[in-house]
Amino acid sequence: MNAMMAVVLLAAGILFLILGWQIWKKEKITLLHDYHYAKVKPEDRKAYTGAMGKGLSAMGIGMIAGGVMQLTQYEAIGWYLLGTAFAVGLAVMIYAQMKHNRGIF
Repeated sequence: MNAMMAVVLLAAGILFLILGWQIWKKEKITLLHDYHYAKVKPEDRKAYTGAMGKGLSAMGIGMIAGGVMQLTQYEAIGWYLLGTAFAVGLAVMIYAQMKHNRGIF
């Protein structure tokens, strides 16, 4: 069971990391749903995509760390890392939404 959980976490983590990188570094705002960036001013686009991409990347790193830890005897630490990284990433994304989009939706 741990091996299957590790594969799922690693795959999802890699996907989140790739998408986060695309949003952050390449500023591909269209990877987000259009209502998430409808009110973002053109001059705030770089800051918005940077924050959203970093938040998504943090979640991906947490999933990858959790997946790797599933394969060791320290799987509880993996869940802690995953939860912490996910919470931090989500907080960064909510902050970016509130600041640049003037609301969650």
